[in-house]
Amino acid sequence: MAYLAPEVFQGGGYLSNVDWWSLGVTFYECIYSKRPFDGRSHSSLSEAIMRTQPKYYVTNPAVTVPCLHALSALLEKDPTKRIGAMNFESFTTHAFFAPIDFDAPVSYTHLRAHETRHDL
Repeated sequence: MAYLAPEVFQGGGYLSNVDWWSLGVTFYECIYSKRPFDGRSHSSLSEAIMRTQPKYYVTNPAVTVPCLHALSALLEKDPTKRIGAMNFESFTTHAFFAPIDFDAPVSYTHLRAHETRHDL
């Protein structure tokens, strides 16, 4: 439930934009080791998701400005303004994600070469 986008709780239907929100919740957890919204019950959690903004804590080392912008763009309550919702390029060209080569092929052989081998 903590990964559901605000529009899911509003009951008016939703599209794949909710997946970008869920990615934002996961990303937030990776940065802060906690979820962006809290609630002691399903109703209080859904209210928090729909009505409050996540807190962006001071960390050491500091979270970069592009990272904070990416987090807030993924956790945008308006699904039409959410990063990735307009098109995939709005995600891949964002300042935080732009250095990633999303077109680079990844081969299974390459991945297997980097696995740690545990011989008995």
